[in-house]
Amino acid sequence: MTEITRVPLQPIKKGSLTKLWLGVIVAILLGAGLAWAASPKSAGVEVLTEGNGQSPQMGDVVFVNYVGTLDDGTEFDRSRPLPIPPGFFPEGSPLLLEKDAIIPGFLDGL
Repeated sequence: MTEITRVPLQPIKKGSLTKLWLGVIVAILLGAGLAWAASPKSAGVEVLTEGNGQSPQMGDVVFVNYVGTLDDGTEFDRSRPLPIPPGFFPEGSPLLLEKDAIIPGFLDGL
């Protein structure tokens, strides 16, 4: 027959559970604070040539030339030319303005 070894549970000290939960809450608050501090605060837009037409509306297609850079000047994205002969469409990358289709900072710039 098989024997089972029993290990008795030791009682915890008075107040240990409270200290554990306080530690968990402090760790969560510390993590949330670090995440908030590391998140980007806003998007900056530098207008090189301002247009004189109407502003685009949701559902419109816009053609944009853009360069995405970080605060330190590191480039992370750039518009690419269309693989069609020039002059057929306006210069730039086409973007369809739809809700949740474009990142919020980019939409603010448009």
